[in-house]
Amino acid sequence: MNAVLRCLSKSTRVVAAAFVALMATVGFAGTASAAASDCPSTYACTWRDANYQTNGSGTALVKFFACHHDFRVSNYTGMSNANDSASSVSNRGTQSSATFYVDNLYKGASFTLAKGTGDGNLSDSSGHAPGGFNDKLSSAKFSGYGTDCR
Repeated sequence: MNAVLRCLSKSTRVVAAAFVALMATVGFAGTASAAASDCPSTYACTWRDANYQTNGSGTALVKFFACHHDFRVSNYTGMSNANDSASSVSNRGTQSSATFYVDNLYKGASFTLAKGTGDGNLSDSSGHAPGGFNDKLSSAKFSGYGTDCR
């Protein structure tokens, strides 16, 4: 009986250690990718900081469904103004691409994200957006919406 308990005890410890290691790995992977999914399906979103966060929160975002003509009229949830401050963007739209502009009313330099894509760090050019757009966005819209979209 003691031999069985010792064996069970050792097996239980091995399984528990493996479970803890697995949960730590899953936990870290989930944290890194979870914030982009905070942007609701069918919307496009911006965050003030890289990695789809604003002050460490994935839910402190600015979102739009069809268009957003002027980021000066929006604030990140409980935080700062959204104009000229985005460092990560996501297009969770299901129908079309989304274009982000450096000036309000869909003017100035721009880049387009295909549906279902994003860029977690606008300060470099390694993502879906070209370099040079960090902290410069002022408006955005989904394709198919004209410049009169408000």
